[in-house]
Amino acid sequence: MDFPITNLMDREACLQWIEDYFHPQGLQCPHCHADFENARWFRQTICGQLDVYRCQRCQGIYNLYSNTVTPLEDDETETDEMFQNAGEKRRMAW
Repeated sequence: MDFPITNLMDREACLQWIEDYFHPQGLQCPHCHADFENARWFRQTICGQLDVYRCQRCQGIYNLYSNTVTPLEDDETETDEMFQNAGEKRRMAW
């Protein structure tokens, strides 16, 4: 996946990229597959300020991240660790 981090510093641009990349046919209900036009705004998450929608057909709730995880084709995967504060020194222990 080519992830254009410098182009996504703006929140609106980031949300638009996620929608375009993960929902190329448009956002829809993951439960009954109704189009986004059949949804109404439900609430906003506290931490991420992400809009959550309720489907008017099946009453399911979803957001921009719904149905974005796809199965991997490989039987094995490799991950790397990330240490965000690596190299920083903390105060001396007494």
